[in-house]
Amino acid sequence: MAAVAIFSAGCSSSQPRLAADEEMDDETINLAVQSFLEGDSLVGGRPIETRTVYGVVWLTGFVEDETERKRAEQLVMEVEGVRDFLNHIQLISRE
Repeated sequence: MAAVAIFSAGCSSSQPRLAADEEMDDETINLAVQSFLEGDSLVGGRPIETRTVYGVVWLTGFVEDETERKRAEQLVMEVEGVRDFLNHIQLISRE
């Protein structure tokens, strides 16, 4: 039986904001985030879902350790147009 440890944290972005005429729409940002996550060798196979509202990306799902959780955060912040993120990814402890 797998025990689930739940860890949630938000993180503020230090990424500069785009000018009003350069802002990306949420759907475009969300597709880019999903692409970055799916294409990554560390978190690509993990069940991570994303939702973007006003440039803020919400991450939910499951990973096996804190390294994978932090990698998902790093990937999100590489996407142009992301203003901030909320990481609600849960850690699954395999026993």
